[in-house]
Formats: sequence, structure tokens, C-alpha cells
Amino acid sequence: MLVTTATPTTANGRTVQTKTTVIGDTRALSLYGGDEWKISEKLRLDLGLRLDNQNVDGRRPYYGLLANGSPNISAASSPNILGYTDYNITTTNWAASIGANYKVSPTASTFVRVTKAYNMPNIGDYNASAYNPDNIKSRPVYLAEVGYKYAKNNLGVFASGSYSTIKNASLTINVPTTAAGLQSLIAFGSTRTWSAEWEVSYKLVKPLTLRWTGTVQDSRYTDYSAPTSRNAAVAAEYGDRVYSFTGNRTERVPSLNTELSGTLDIQKFNLFVAANYVGNRFTSPAESYKLPAYVVMKAGAGYNFTKTLAFRVWADNLTNARVLTEGDVRGDQFRDFANVAPGTLMIGRTLLQRTFFGSLAYSF
Repeated sequence: MLVTTATPTTANGRTVQTKTTVIGDTRALSLYGGDEWKISEKLRLDLGLRLDNQNVDGRRPYYGLLANGSPNISAASSPNILGYTDYNITTTNWAASIGANYKVSPTASTFVRVTKAYNMPNIGDYNASAYNPDNIKSRPVYLAEVGYKYAKNNLGVFASGSYSTIKNASLTINVPTTAAGLQSLIAFGSTRTWSAEWEVSYKLVKPLTLRWTGTVQDSRYTDYSAPTSRNAAVAAEYGDRVYSFTGNRTERVPSLNTELSGTLDIQKFNLFVAANYVGNRFTSPAESYKLPAYVVMKAGAGYNFTKTLAFRVWADNLTNARVLTEGDVRGDQFRDFANVAPGTLMIGRTLLQRTFFGSLAYSF
């Protein structure tokens, strides 16, 4: 059983305003298999299949009653749970993947892969007091990828491009209300992502290797809307409306993420230093606030006493960069940042300041 509460601070201390419980059991049965075929000396095919059967057996809370005494599933969550309704739901999903690898030359090869997967509903989806079976939609995941690999002498190159889409993902929008505290809007969203990845490594001299990795991507919601009518407390404060984030960038996903690193290996001693660039991101699907890009440095050194005993020290955020990795995930899309006075306290998650680590490892 999982219990969550929202407790705002007042002059008299903390006051519990909402409570949500999740009571139930989940059972999953899976059957999967795969095979690989060597078509020729240069061409290889592989195939994988998977079948999953899931059963969720639980009790769904309700927080109000209708005039006839039956559960009011649209009543806002509160500290007082009036009762529970039992449910038992079974679903079946399948996934498959097919790929091909072709050896262009002794130093280069290409590959392509197409995958159909799924996002299995979980107990939280069925637990919502305003549960509607029509809202538990099929959630397929589709992925297509093509890539190239090259390695010769001191140079190694890997590059790939991919397209992915996720349909009807279960989403929860946390809405801050004055009268009922933090409330949830249940929604479903679909996304699509175009991306390109690369990794280039080059050995300048025998002990020194440089490596450059990165990802460029465009990830957006293709269908994402949330009506306030799904929660009476939210509708009472924000009115009867529909929030639509279709076409917006997915939150906390940078368009560019890249790292340049150098590694020095001299007999039993090794040293590395790296710089990681993370592009700007939005804090919420409403694109209400954009977090700026940042660079973070890290470095470390190690010594192998024997094949089984090694010592390591390293430091993260070496330059002590002060950055935010995400904003307030509990209501950014409902805040007008244009009217927020400078110096106002805002919630966010910061990168840890300069941090040092050490380890002594024994392998056996």
C-alpha cells in the first residue's frame, strides 16, 4: 500500500489537505524468444518477440458520495477517504524487433532496426478515483534506427539516426489550488522524437585518447490535452477549460547534449577529464519557463595496484557551476513568470556543488 499526502505550511504549522492511497497487487507473465540468421558473410538478420500478460487486483478510493449514497468518483481528493471499490483487470501486450547488420568492409559496417514495443499500464493508472476504462488506451511505442560504425588504426566512429513515437502515455499534471491543496489532473499524451547520436574516439599518442560524444534531438508532444473537468477542485478554481500542450517540446529534454573527454593511461596509472554541455530545457510541457544551458566539468585519477586491486578518486562539477537541472514540477505550467517579482522564492532542483569521491575496489 502506498500513501501520499500534501501538507502546506501555515502560520499554525502543517495542515493535511489531500491524501491518496494505492492498494493492490500486480502479476505479470512473460514469454519471449529471439533468433539470429547469417544470410551471408556480410549480412546478418536478427528477430525478437515478446508477449506479456498483466493482472492488477486492487481497491480504488473515493472521497465523496452522490445524493443517492453511491460513490462520487469526481470528488476531489482529501484527507477523508470514505471508502473503496474493488477492481480486477487483465491486459495482454506484445512487442517485436527486427534488425539487420551489413559489413561494408573490414573496417566499416551499417545496421538498421525497427521495433514495436509498449508502455504497460500500472497500478497507479487504475487507482484514480475518477477512473474511466475508456481512458486506459493502448500505449504502443515505435522505434526505427539506422547507424554506421567505422574503426581503423587510431580512429573509431559511431553514428546513428532514429525516430521514435510513444502513444497515449499516462501523465499526471499536479495543480496547486488554494482551497484543496495540490490536486492531480489525469491526462494522456503522445510524443515523437527525431534524434542523432555520435561517438568519435581518437588515440593521439599511445597513452592519450580523446572521445567526443553527443545527441541532437527534437522531442515534442503530438497530442496532449488535459480538461479541468476531470477534477472538481481544479475546475472550481481554474474554470472549465482544456489545457493543450500539443506541439510543445517535452519537458527537461535538451536539444543538444554533448561531452568531450580525454583519458591518459600510463602503465598502472590513469587520468581523465571531461566537459559536458547540456542545452536549454523547458521546466514543463507548457513551455512556461526555459532553463539555460550549462557546462559541467569532471575529472578523476586511478591506480591499479594489481589485476584485482584498484584505487580511484574523482570529482564531479569541478568548476562548482551553479545550475538548475529542473524547475518546479508541481505547477510551473500554471504560473505566470512574467509577473513573478525578482527575488521571489522558487522551487527547483540544483546540480550538486563540487563533490569528491574515492574508492578502493577488489575484484575476485
